[in-house]
Amino acid sequence: MSLGELHLGKRRAERARAMWPSTAKWLNDLKACKHIFAEDNSQVASSLFKLCERRQGIAGLKGNQLQLLTETDDVMQGDYS
Repeated sequence: MSLGELHLGKRRAERARAMWPSTAKWLNDLKACKHIFAEDNSQVASSLFKLCERRQGIAGLKGNQLQLLTETDDVMQGDYS
């Protein structure tokens, strides 16, 4: 027996459509703040930054960090300092 909402995907999509105009405005406003975007990226990060720019239309932000967690315990305990 399966319990739960039958139309979760549909409702999620409806909420996303309703939120898109304000999200698009925020992204456009953010583009005007040129000083917050990274200009040079490491070779390792450049593909990820390109993906972000193509997907969201904005470059990656300065100061963002990406860390690969390889141990389940680290993930579960939040040990990613």
